[in-house]
This record gives sequence, C-alpha cells and structure tokens, in this order.
Amino acid sequence: MTSSNKDFLLGIVIPLKSRMVSNSWHDVTDALSKTLRSILNQTNKQVKTIVVCHEVPGIPLESIESIQFISVNQFPPPNIKGLERKQRQLLYEKDRTQKINIGVKALIEQNCTHIFSLDADDLIHQDFTQIIKNNAHAQAVLLKRGYLNFQQYNVINHTDNFDVFCGSCCVMNASSVYLQRDNKEYTIFEWYSHPNYEQSFKMLGINYFIPEEYIVMYMREHGENISADDDALPTPSLSLSWREIKCIISRITYIAKRYLLAKFRSLSVPKNINSRFGL
Repeated sequence: MTSSNKDFLLGIVIPLKSRMVSNSWHDVTDALSKTLRSILNQTNKQVKTIVVCHEVPGIPLESIESIQFISVNQFPPPNIKGLERKQRQLLYEKDRTQKINIGVKALIEQNCTHIFSLDADDLIHQDFTQIIKNNAHAQAVLLKRGYLNFQQYNVINHTDNFDVFCGSCCVMNASSVYLQRDNKEYTIFEWYSHPNYEQSFKMLGINYFIPEEYIVMYMREHGENISADDDALPTPSLSLSWREIKCIISRITYIAKRYLLAKFRSLSVPKNINSRFGL
C-alpha cells in the first residue's frame, strides 16, 4: 500500500508500562500526559494515537477523539521480582513490543498510512506530522536528529545520533512495517533494535529519508526509564566497603562531568524549544 498526501494519516502507537512495574504510577501518567500534549500540539492534525496498556490511566486526555486507549489482557505485566537487570530488560522489551504490535495492527485497520512507535515519555515537535507528510513517499523516515532532555539537570541538548539513544526514531510506511521471518510476521520495531535501523534498512533495500529538522525529544533520567537503575548509587551506610565507596566517588565524578558537558551543549538549543514540544 502506497499513500498520497491526500490519503496521509499518521498513526502513533504508545506502549505504556504497567502500574505493577512502575516506581511511581503518578510519574508514569504525568509523563504520558506530556507526550499526548505534544501530539495534540501538532500543526497538522492528520494523526491518530493509540495507547496500549494494562491499566488505563485516569488522565483528562482520555476523552479526546483522536486518542484511543486499548487495555490488554492477552498477557500479564512482566514479573520482574528478584531478577537481575538484564533479565528485567528482556521482559520489559517483550512487554513493550507485544503492545506495539497490538497498536500497529489497530492503526492499520483504521487506515493509517504511516506508523510511528513513540515511547510513553518522549515528545514530538509541533511540526512532526507535517514533516513526515512532506516525506510520505519514503518507506521509512529515520530520525537521527533530536533532543535529549536531561530532566534531572533541567538541561536540553541536541544530537545527530538520536537513533542510537532512543527507540522513538522511526516512522514506517504501513506497506513496509511488517517483515516475514520463519513463516511468521513481525514488525520492524519488534525485529530490529533501534541502533541498527539504518543498517537494517540498507540490508533490506528499504528506501528511507533522514529529516534535517530536530523533531523528537528523548526525556531522560526521570526515574521511569528502563535504564534508570543504571544510575543508582549504593545506599549510604557506615558499613560500606571500599569498593562501594569507590563506586560512589566514580559515579559522582561521572555525573558532574556529564552535567557540565550537557550544560555547555545546551547553549546552542533554541530558547523556545519547550513550547515547540508542548511543554
């Protein structure tokens, strides 16, 4: 299925983590509200959004016609109790991709011509939909340029390697979103990891376009990122081992350097950037 600009309809699927595995359900739903507001802030309204979740959050935006919530019961929330970080991440990712697949199917059934998987805490620029529409001829739009919002530091940086950091980096033409592997159908979002999208497109012969504009924002370090436990420090105690003390010193030094670098890079970010992303 190819699409003309006249038929264009962007479908956004947002997989939402379960209340059962969140550190703070309030923070999860607050982040989702910001994500949805960035979608509602679009200059081009040819967009439909589906949030796939175990529990439908009680937020005012639920009643808006262009936003649909699908509550799933086909599989339980991931059981991460007592698991190591790597095992937890595998279960988080399985949960995320299952929800994406449900959303993709529903969006295509609702005649969306282009599909975007957006994390429930990331934001899009007010011109996002229009820029995707302007490049609707491509099988894929790869978002290599975007912003990193370090909420812990209140600092925003831009990057030309957005796809390395964040999974909210690929818009697929609905005709190209599925792959056949081992007599089964998979979505691009499920089969390939986001740092490998560009290499995968080249290997598959998928025609892709990279916008010049910075139109997506990765919200980092707010406590609900899957990678958040990477930043955890040992709990202060008089009985800390020398190894734990060295870990604390090393981590604090790393954070200080990271903050100073982020602060310096933020000088080149437009002053009105928050309003452009619905903040």
